[in-house]
Amino acid sequence: FRKETNTLANTDTIFVGAIPNDTLYITGTFFNNGPILVFNDGVLIFENANATINGDLFVIQNAKMQADSSTLNFPQLYFYQRSWILANNGMVNVNNCTLDFSGLSHNLLAVNEAQITMNNIQNVGFTTASAYHTASISIDSTNQAGEFILNDSATFNFENVNTLLLWHTVPKN
Repeated sequence: FRKETNTLANTDTIFVGAIPNDTLYITGTFFNNGPILVFNDGVLIFENANATINGDLFVIQNAKMQADSSTLNFPQLYFYQRSWILANNGMVNVNNCTLDFSGLSHNLLAVNEAQITMNNIQNVGFTTASAYHTASISIDSTNQAGEFILNDSATFNFENVNTLLLWHTVPKN
């Protein structure tokens, strides 16, 4: 099953993955007044899109999100109002995109085997990220990476990035 849109939408919460093989493919101008939850085997694709999402993005339980040649706007009125949360094999790939968080700090969380890969990103805002267990974050070519908290056995790879602050946690024992 594949849903496609290149028109203005105005819904509260979008669920991708409620039925098997669910895919939401977004091109053109898109607006959502709420969070997006991608789960199970759901796939969310932004391609040549100018998307505005007034909510958080969740990619969990084997779901996938990819964005290419798009602008993803997550408007914020205050620091940390918006988050990207990846868990349990959730996978995000973002290439040649602008991520606009209104110039404010925002959250990125990767847990368990979650993976996020970003290449050639213009970041309008400051990412505060944390990864746990065996999650991985890889960023190549961005104007502003942000701060990253390294936990457990998570892996991080940074290449060609500016403004990178790393925090290491030390186990109790």
